[in-house]
Amino acid sequence: MKTITLQQGRLSLNCTPNDLLEWVPSKDMAANTTHSLNALKRNEAFLNNVTQLMNSAPLEKLEKIQEIIQKELEE
Repeated sequence: MKTITLQQGRLSLNCTPNDLLEWVPSKDMAANTTHSLNALKRNEAFLNNVTQLMNSAPLEKLEKIQEIIQKELEE
């Protein structure tokens, strides 16, 4: 992918490259926890926790959560 294409997509979606890319290290790189590419790794435990919380929340709470998230994203 060309850098300009990535930049145009990022600007259109109003996001950062980290929102679009995920780094999956090879087995020999997995032990290197100080590498800057680690910022592109997904935190599966966090994602699973958020998913469980959202799935267990009642509808009226989800509406409030949506409002809070939307307000945070607008800042």
